[in-house]
Amino acid sequence: MRIIFCLCLICFLVLGCASTVELNSTNEANTRIHGGSAIAHLQLKSGKEYVGRDVQVENDSIQFINTQNEDILRLSKQDIKFIKINDHTLGLVEGFFIGGTILGASGYIMGSKEDTEKGGVNTGFRTGITTIGAGIGGVIGIVIGGLSGHHYTYIFPKDSVQN
Repeated sequence: MRIIFCLCLICFLVLGCASTVELNSTNEANTRIHGGSAIAHLQLKSGKEYVGRDVQVENDSIQFINTQNEDILRLSKQDIKFIKINDHTLGLVEGFFIGGTILGASGYIMGSKEDTEKGGVNTGFRTGITTIGAGIGGVIGIVIGGLSGHHYTYIFPKDSVQN
């Protein structure tokens, strides 16, 4: 049981949660990129990367402030491979539910084994250990999810340059 728990925890730590979203319009892009307030990692098709803030998507270009030198840059949408943004608030919520579910289920299984060994009588141990497991898992999940966040990858379809 401990091995299964450790494997689940390691997978959760390493993988986190992620989404890939295709942006089909300028309004959708600006709304999804958190109104321009998020730190964005822009990957160009040439392989060059930028880290920017105050991202604004326009019809045929993307404007942002380069965090390395505070220069305002404007790049063509056609040159952008993808934009990555990390949402720590959503990661926190997902971590709470995933962590609580994993440890709550582990507690339930451990409690079921204890009840079976006592002749099938529900001693209340299962309920208690499930609740404790879910609570501890939720707290661990909040910490891990908040730190790792939910990773969004935004891509622009080839025909979206004039949207």
